Amino acid sequence: MADISSILASQKKVPWRIVFSHQSLRENQDRMIQDVLNAFDKHNNVILIANNGTGKTSIGIAVALTLLAWGKIKKIYFISRTHRQIAHYFDDFEIINEARKELNLPPLTIVEWASREYLCINNYAIETSEFTKKRNENTIDFACQTMQRHSPGFTEFWCQNGYGTDDHIMIESECQGDEPEVSDIEHLKAYCKFKNICPYKQSRVLGHEYQIVIGTYNYFYDPFLRNVLEIDFTDSLLVCDETHNLPSVIESALKRELTTDMFKTLLDHKRKMLIEVQLFVDNAYKFFELVKDKLLMNGNKSILYDEFGELLTQCDISKFSVKNLEIHLQKMAKDSKCIGIMNPLIAIGSFFSIYTEFSQEAFICYCNVFGHGKYRKYIVGILSLDLAPVMQTFYSNNIPTLFMTGTLEPDLFRPPLGLEENINVKTLAYKGKKRNLQVYLYEKGMNGHLMTSLFEHRKNKDMIIDFGKTIQRLIRHIPNGSIVFFPSYKIKDGIAEKDDDEPINAFSWYHIWKEAGIISELNGKEYFRASDPTCEPADQLIPLFNDKGDDNSTSTITAYKECAMKQKAVLFACFRSRASEGEDFPDQQARGIFILGFPLADISQASIKRKIEYYNNKKRNYGKLWHTLDAIFAVNQGCGRIIRDPESDYGTIHIFESRFIADLEIYNRLSDWIRECVMPNVKQHSPAYAIPLLKQFYNNMENKYHK
Repeated sequence: MADISSILASQKKVPWRIVFSHQSLRENQDRMIQDVLNAFDKHNNVILIANNGTGKTSIGIAVALTLLAWGKIKKIYFISRTHRQIAHYFDDFEIINEARKELNLPPLTIVEWASREYLCINNYAIETSEFTKKRNENTIDFACQTMQRHSPGFTEFWCQNGYGTDDHIMIESECQGDEPEVSDIEHLKAYCKFKNICPYKQSRVLGHEYQIVIGTYNYFYDPFLRNVLEIDFTDSLLVCDETHNLPSVIESALKRELTTDMFKTLLDHKRKMLIEVQLFVDNAYKFFELVKDKLLMNGNKSILYDEFGELLTQCDISKFSVKNLEIHLQKMAKDSKCIGIMNPLIAIGSFFSIYTEFSQEAFICYCNVFGHGKYRKYIVGILSLDLAPVMQTFYSNNIPTLFMTGTLEPDLFRPPLGLEENINVKTLAYKGKKRNLQVYLYEKGMNGHLMTSLFEHRKNKDMIIDFGKTIQRLIRHIPNGSIVFFPSYKIKDGIAEKDDDEPINAFSWYHIWKEAGIISELNGKEYFRASDPTCEPADQLIPLFNDKGDDNSTSTITAYKECAMKQKAVLFACFRSRASEGEDFPDQQARGIFILGFPLADISQASIKRKIEYYNNKKRNYGKLWHTLDAIFAVNQGCGRIIRDPESDYGTIHIFESRFIADLEIYNRLSDWIRECVMPNVKQHSPAYAIPLLKQFYNNMENKYHK
């Protein structure tokens, strides 16, 4: 059994079992823990880069709990992108707490923060939320507020089982007693059912009392939420897992919108508001109308970041007035008459808190129009161009943070997160065990056409068909699941993208493949033909699942996974989608990944164009570099779906883009673990010469793991 007592040499009284959950250490784990602890002696921020399967989560926990045991910190915040990614933390903590009990040490206290959507236990609210989903309303939040508005005697911590009844929720025997030390979502809900209290409110209370809080990024990096939750980072450590997801999540968290419906609700109920709040709403509505008119007058092409300050002053909206609004809303929240208008008021406060907390030049402004005539509605929104101001709060206050990632190189996320040279940061990178992986780069397809998604080529019908026919020939040799990543939904399905001013483009690779017989429909279901029926007698119809990034995305991906575990299956998805960044596809769910093109963000979109200009002004030529890095980020993320466990998982990646061969700078931006598995010069990167190697690889893996 490996011993990490050397790591705790300065504190012999701290046994390793109370910081590390496994019986033995994997390769390099002891050195990684030691290096991170040493780095925190001199640096406030440490970036840990290690391949998937190296146990980064357990390492992060070991580092944090060691610092806690040494008394260097008093509280730990573990954060990740989704609750599913958070779940595996609790397995480690359960084991560590068992060890602590054996050593007569008090257990660690841990709570998970989540939304009402996850935590609500009230039957009426849950049933009402299912109804409101059909009307696109705010589901659980709406139902909860409705209950508080109409149910007499409904207090902040009391959640009865049903509207207007005294029936209590059935007692669960395992919850009788004190609050659970490990309060993940299910444990907390079970305990609160027994106590008849609201898990959502209780989790917030425990978050201030417990040693460890686990939650998603938005609770900590959204400035408005952070203020509402009154998070105190004094003597704390942040452990940020899956850091490569952080830029897109913060960008989403900083997005704010004002809508026509929002103001209609508030203006209809002004009498319920405090006088000061009424005045703020009037000023906010004035701002909404000014921005909307100015944008629409210019054909919605103008980005108004340089005019924000002027318009805010013109509408009497200042940092002082926003802070006052927060104070007044706290008073109104205690008045049951105001329950129905709190959500839009909070949304308005959140919108302007972004403006007043950060430099206006770091944002763009947009306006969307829906409906016609008297049904016409408007949305005025802001979108962040730069995440560094958000992160600066943490850097300037010297809040120690451990950033952990497994798929990216440091220079791909350091600039967007503001981790520049002047920030006190140490980067530690480790290579894990070489994966059971082969990577193929293709310059031309089976029919000799250049493989690229360059704008001047992406409507070349012959090239598009060659893409499809090449995949046909390769995919028949890949077992179980294969995922095909397209540059965008516009290219794949002909769907117009956000901020796209062009009309919906019916031209799509998907439809061209269907016309060419690459995709077939049978009994209402779609199939991908794993051969060319005009050339080969053997024909395979593989179930095809097309993720369109809509409300059916979850069910589409789930259905694909279930099918891929049993037989061949193909998932069509896009870069920057849930399938490429938020989902795991272990084992049979992804034996093959196909990367179609290079997903550069469309510079015809006003937001992308302005972002490039913004970064160029900030640092010479950095806008162009950001544009390239953003695409590389998407490719690395898509490739990262292939191997989830380096010990037993295996697969192949097929990159159809000539730029990775012609441009060494772009190629070198691929993650190390991808480049080290590239098959060298397979006869000038020809798919025909790759097929024998592909067949041999899967035969070897089959013999190694399944016989």
